[in-house]
Amino acid sequence: MAKDFYEILGVKKDADESDIKRAYRRLAMEWHPDKHKGDKTAEDKFKEINKAYETLSDPQKKAAYDQFGEAGSNFAGGGGFNGGGFDFNGFQGNFDGQGFADIFEAFFTGFGGRPNAPRKGRNLEFELKIGFEEAAFGCEKELLITRPGAGGERKQENIKVKIPAGVDNDSVVRLSGKGDPGVNGGPSGDLYVHIRIIPHKEFVRNNFDVHSTAEISLLQAVLGSEIKVKTIQGEVTLKIPAGTQPGKVFKLKSYGVKKLHAEEKGDHYVKINVVIPTKLSKKEKTLYQNLAEESGLEIQKGKGFWK
Repeated sequence: MAKDFYEILGVKKDADESDIKRAYRRLAMEWHPDKHKGDKTAEDKFKEINKAYETLSDPQKKAAYDQFGEAGSNFAGGGGFNGGGFDFNGFQGNFDGQGFADIFEAFFTGFGGRPNAPRKGRNLEFELKIGFEEAAFGCEKELLITRPGAGGERKQENIKVKIPAGVDNDSVVRLSGKGDPGVNGGPSGDLYVHIRIIPHKEFVRNNFDVHSTAEISLLQAVLGSEIKVKTIQGEVTLKIPAGTQPGKVFKLKSYGVKKLHAEEKGDHYVKINVVIPTKLSKKEKTLYQNLAEESGLEIQKGKGFWK
């Protein structure tokens, strides 16, 4: 039984072009035979992924596939590429952590056209890990990119990339013309930098807002207090009203991440944890007991603090 192309790429039937391409790139990198040398299963999986992408990325083939299945897509596209007979060992995939080629464009660019026609160079992709604050405030990084050199050998180049303030996980920074050189005088490809943000020990980000927790004592919660709170914008004094309950969340307006290509900032949210003491001095025990009696509470002595 033929496998469902949507299932192969792991996307829903209403997925748009960008979702389909993103899923394909991820799977192509994962299953490329250069990463699984000698593994026939990986080679077959790679062929399957390419066939699914070839169909779903073409609006005409996709429409025919949705209506008639694989046979309809083949008819609409005149057969198409199915991975058969391709020499995978001859493809110099670049999966060493320094960036990898846009495999689909490398396979199909120029097929069916004039052999000496100018062709755009391959697009390259690079996964870049940056810190929490680097994403919030922007930074400049230097990438080590491997690309073709003269005579067919590979060479490494340093490329600087400016990361704008406010980027989030899975943001993509495009560097035009920084991909592989064009063929027969064609333009160079582009470099796509995929951003991955290293988790922070104290902060959690949600879009442009930042969340953290703060601990206060039982007496601070009951009587009220002021505490110092860390934010990415610096330390802030937060007023704790008397009677603050555990789990209460306070909002610090505009102390979050700067919004991408804008001056506005997100907010910082502080969740309060009330710490119950586990040890008391003799005097503290007496005071808590007096407070309990004053409040009309029945305390069972010999248990807990009252041992």
